Amino acid sequence: MTKNKARSRFSISLVILFIVLSISSVLAQDRYWVGGTGSWNDTAHWSTTSGGPSGASVPTSANTVIFDAASFSALGTVNMSTGTCETAGIDFSTLDEEINIIPSSIVNIDVAGDYIGNDMVDFFNVFI
Repeated sequence: MTKNKARSRFSISLVILFIVLSISSVLAQDRYWVGGTGSWNDTAHWSTTSGGPSGASVPTSANTVIFDAASFSALGTVNMSTGTCETAGIDFSTLDEEINIIPSSIVNIDVAGDYIGNDMVDFFNVFI
């Protein structure tokens, strides 16, 4: 094999590795609740940064969900309408407003990793 072919293969391998790592980091981004009261399934309430612009995808099992001081400016409600929501983790530790999580029926939230609670959160017919 010539030096040029070896360099070319090495360069291609690096590009592929970079693409795979970039995709993995995008898919595993945290999801921050923004915009106060709303529906879990509404992208208008999800951001990739605290207090940032809405429009991020609804969380999946690849995302850690974070409710923080930028999520609500007053008492809020998160309405849930699906039977099961999967997340990599949920963090309520920096939430500073009381919130209610209310489903339209019984909802399961499957948390694969850490659940960090807070006394400011009330769950109604939601099982974690």
